[in-house]
Amino acid sequence: MPQQQVKKKGKIRKEPFFGKLTKLFEDYTAIFVVGCDNIGSSHMQQIKRAIRAHGVVVKAKNTLVRRSLRLNAEAHPDWLAILPYIKGNIALVFTNGDDLPSMKKNAS
Repeated sequence: MPQQQVKKKGKIRKEPFFGKLTKLFEDYTAIFVVGCDNIGSSHMQQIKRAIRAHGVVVKAKNTLVRRSLRLNAEAHPDWLAILPYIKGNIALVFTNGDDLPSMKKNAS
């Protein structure tokens, strides 16, 4: 009989996300805060696939993003400038360049 997996609780489950987000903030030079209202999951996946070669799209709970920023406030006080924009249904797009692909399909 297979053993049941025990769900991790609270802080233990969230710690890897804080590390991942901190690494993204450190590795990428540009961050876009994008509103995600009225975007379906399949469209969001298409966007993530298109941007994959140029950057990373993170859609997470706002409280986790805010907490991650505040945990790193002492080492990186400039990151706190993004806090007022972490409201509503948003995604963060991390990139090192300004050459993100267009989402328009070719009209040929």
